[in-house]
Amino acid sequence: MKVSIIARTVEVGSTNTGTSVDLDFKKIAGKTAGICYMPEDYLDNAIQNEEKALARADMTAKSGHHSVYDHASLTISISGIPKILAMLLNSTNYYVTSEKSARYTVMRPETNTELALYEKWIGKFKEIISTTYPKIDAKTVNKLAQENARYMTSVFTPTTMAYTVSQRQLCYIIGWLFDLNVALANHSNLFNDKLMVSVRELYSELWGLFATPVKDNKGREFDFIPCQYGHKKVLPENHIGNTYSVSYKGTFAQLAQAQRHRTLSYTMWFKGDTADELGFYVPEIIKGTEYEAEWLADIKSVAYCFPQGTLVMITEEGLAKHFFLKCKERLCGRAQLEIALQTAETLRKFIANEFNLSKLNQDTLRAIAPNDTPVAKCGMTGFTCTEVCMWGAKDWHNRKI
Repeated sequence: MKVSIIARTVEVGSTNTGTSVDLDFKKIAGKTAGICYMPEDYLDNAIQNEEKALARADMTAKSGHHSVYDHASLTISISGIPKILAMLLNSTNYYVTSEKSARYTVMRPETNTELALYEKWIGKFKEIISTTYPKIDAKTVNKLAQENARYMTSVFTPTTMAYTVSQRQLCYIIGWLFDLNVALANHSNLFNDKLMVSVRELYSELWGLFATPVKDNKGREFDFIPCQYGHKKVLPENHIGNTYSVSYKGTFAQLAQAQRHRTLSYTMWFKGDTADELGFYVPEIIKGTEYEAEWLADIKSVAYCFPQGTLVMITEEGLAKHFFLKCKERLCGRAQLEIALQTAETLRKFIANEFNLSKLNQDTLRAIAPNDTPVAKCGMTGFTCTEVCMWGAKDWHNRKI
């Protein structure tokens, strides 16, 4: 794994083009702190005095007023990061990320067994998709084949990402990684031991980037993986209202997709003693066919590396209005099928519990689910879709791929 700084915040007018991240960020923190404590404006000499700004930065770090350390951000490139660790970073909500797509790029699994199965099922899916849907062009068939074959590859498969985050948040993440390493060591099993190796490596890479002037002082942790801290698997009750909480089974792959909706909170309940804790996902296009048994035999053969088709329990929580925004993206023929169908299922729960919603949320619900039926986003009232889709409003949910 390799971490490199590829961009960072620099004050307008600054002549410093070097790599003094520590000093530059500390000045920004101290100067913005001056806005809080002094009558002058940011560009006034009293606040711009660098010596006093550095002193204010130290003061706010000690006092716990860490928000001033959010004004400066880093963009880092992380190559060779396991997918599960990218999911861990993306669970924090406060970030911008760009990652390699399993639909548009070829996965590079760690073991030859995974690679052989991945390539085998790309070939099989190409044939099955082309036979089932002969009108789909070859380029799209290839993308869909790759997307489904990746269920065979480990959630620890290395990937590449660009990650932008504030100085404060990255400091907190470094501290959380240290604490997570301790927790994983105290709760050893197949999954945790493998995760711990990656956590230690990422911690080591991040620690050397810059000084960490602040540390989380509220005792937080990565809420995304409670079982890895030894917390008992106790699912919250399902509730539908202006705020909501639902739990359901889904794959690592679906969960990674869902995390992109950062206004919602996702928790993964997966102890990790074995990969078949809840079983494995079977793509819709081969479910109930002659290929299903072969698929399950193959994915079980790589259970030791926790394939992305592993089913885990997921808790999704947030505001109804933010879930409705998710519907406007995932209820679509272009969306990954697994998450599209799951989003529709959750939407049906909102339809059944409409009386729990405010008038505003009820109106929004009727717009995205006219006639009490989940529809594709192109069929939602007042929403215009500009993307090209082969399925359209009629078949977005009837497709098998």
